[in-house]
Amino acid sequence: MEWLHRYAVHCGVELASYKDPGVALRQHFMAPAWRLIWRSGREAFLPVLRNRKLGFDDLRAYVDQLVEMGFRVAPAAHLVQHIIDQSYLYLDEPPDAPIAKQDLTLVRLAERVGQVSRREFALVHEWVVRTRPRIDVRRSWRRLVREAAAWRQRVEVELAHADDKPWDFLVDQIDIGDCRFVALKTPQDLWVEGVAMGHCLYALRRHCRSMRPSRFFSVRKGGAKVGTAELQPLEQGYGWFLRDVRRSFNRLPSPALLQAAQALALAYEMATASKGVA
Repeated sequence: MEWLHRYAVHCGVELASYKDPGVALRQHFMAPAWRLIWRSGREAFLPVLRNRKLGFDDLRAYVDQLVEMGFRVAPAAHLVQHIIDQSYLYLDEPPDAPIAKQDLTLVRLAERVGQVSRREFALVHEWVVRTRPRIDVRRSWRRLVREAAAWRQRVEVELAHADDKPWDFLVDQIDIGDCRFVALKTPQDLWVEGVAMGHCLYALRRHCRSMRPSRFFSVRKGGAKVGTAELQPLEQGYGWFLRDVRRSFNRLPSPALLQAAQALALAYEMATASKGVA
């Protein structure tokens, strides 16, 4: 359990002065939680351990919730990572610890069928978040996948018959370095981008008609989608700032993608100014 001891010290946890570090650590966990940690091993907890905005208390809360919900070992790391990524409201705000019962119920159902891809899990997770069906441990994962896929098909049919006016964009695309930012002008565009990138962009379409309307861009490199960026007007009414940028499945941006997206705000501001728009 050396990894947990190092993590506790890194987080500034005060450990009792026992000669055995394991004994000192056990004081911070109930017996069932301690057994779950032993059975699971370090790899299962990496989504929490490697997140600098989560800490020891978040790890302890996560383990306690797993025990309360009947888990004997921690679930697959890639599913827990998806839950943490989805909890970021914006890239500059902290995530939530992965303790929501609905999220962990989905994880439990997914693990019953063996290996589930992140794309499949993202489809079901988005459907549950958007439609709020009743989910409990008696449900079948495969049935949830079918219902989520049917929901996606219904939305696509509705969009195919929608007559939505494009949002106001003054440029179709902006090139910054090796990134091309392509304007997403309609709800249909947001839907296609969200499906391709495995995130819930379509749910944010209302932001495009708010008092300070967002403008979304698909980020491309060599023709491939690598991210999605959101600009918002500055409060004083002139200029734009980067509100958010994500990679696929809502993952936070790489330093290079973040730098390019930050440059997008100034480039879009200059483009709008050149066309005489305040």
